[in-house]
Amino acid sequence: MTDLTRASKKLSYLLRHAPADVFPLSRSGWADVTDVCKELKITREQLQEIVDTDEKGRYKLVTPKFGGDSVIKAVQGHSTPQVAMEFPVAVPPRVLYHGTPVRNLDSIIENGLNSGERQYVHLSADLETATQVGLRGTTKAVILQIGAEAMHNDGVEFYLAENGVWLVDAVITAKYLAIQQYADK
Repeated sequence: MTDLTRASKKLSYLLRHAPADVFPLSRSGWADVTDVCKELKITREQLQEIVDTDEKGRYKLVTPKFGGDSVIKAVQGHSTPQVAMEFPVAVPPRVLYHGTPVRNLDSIIENGLNSGERQYVHLSADLETATQVGLRGTTKAVILQIGAEAMHNDGVEFYLAENGVWLVDAVITAKYLAIQQYADK
């Protein structure tokens, strides 16, 4: 694992999961770039490279045009209570997808799909992304099809993060779930 890969993983932790006593963030998730670089022991250029090469578009880095400090945030995926992101309400497509390890399937069918330690349930608009997410850390995943249009028609609000991840602040019950496919690494 390269030093930049390690820094990228730690950046994800700091901006999405770290408690306030470990690394403070603004209520909307922003952190000062100088503080982030110091914590990660990287340069501003290395931080920019992490942001530019992140395939999931997890981060937003802003440099003010008229002076001031640059800031960075994770655009979604927070579990830390110090951040209360607001996302625009959006009308979802007919179906969305969620990839998860096969070992979670029985619990999801029984209890519904919930956010776990995160603030929202994360959904993908395409099978490829859901499959990548589902296979992270495992060799066997199940890709669930979510009846997003039906949920929306039943009054559930959907949100869309800047990087295209669909978010739901509700438990998705078995009523809206179907097994789309299984995937192996």
